[in-house]
Amino acid sequence: MTSDNIFQLFYFVILLLAIGGSVVTLYRGQFGRMVRQFLAWVAICAALVIGYENKHIFEGWLIPAQQSVDPAGNVTLLRDTNGYFRVSAMVNEVPVDFLVDTGASLIVLSQADARRAGIAVDDLRYNGVASTANGEVRFAQVLLDSFAIGDAVERGVVASVNAGVLDTSLLGLSYLNRFSRIVIEKDRMILER
Repeated sequence: MTSDNIFQLFYFVILLLAIGGSVVTLYRGQFGRMVRQFLAWVAICAALVIGYENKHIFEGWLIPAQQSVDPAGNVTLLRDTNGYFRVSAMVNEVPVDFLVDTGASLIVLSQADARRAGIAVDDLRYNGVASTANGEVRFAQVLLDSFAIGDAVERGVVASVNAGVLDTSLLGLSYLNRFSRIVIEKDRMILER
């Protein structure tokens, strides 16, 4: 043990004795009350830890779904806190989150999402050039085995993989045009089949 570790251990023991002494003095003659309050705090902390570990169960109750798909295949998206519409899709049977971008011509995958979807990004030929708000960027065109939002699965969907830095994959017009109508009402976007 180093001298720093010994000092930290000594400091911790002194702090523990000070807190313990204060508790004993505060609850002198009330041991039962002290135990009940201690157990109450243990239960509260345990409930918080268990709740956090299982937050995915409670999110559906507390936070409205950002996307829903009805039986007809119509997709309803809610605007996120940054003002964007996002959609979760299955690309080659792997979940990928997309930013809906009506200014993008194609489905644009980030390199990270393309890798997760089983695309060998290092073997692609990035010979396409696209003009973006951040200037020109190179991309490689790919053919996705499958692309699904909800139960609507499509095969052989053309997409592109961005050669530059892209934080979020983009859902562009090549896929959005498959819907008969796109309606935006305040904080809701409805993609109608």
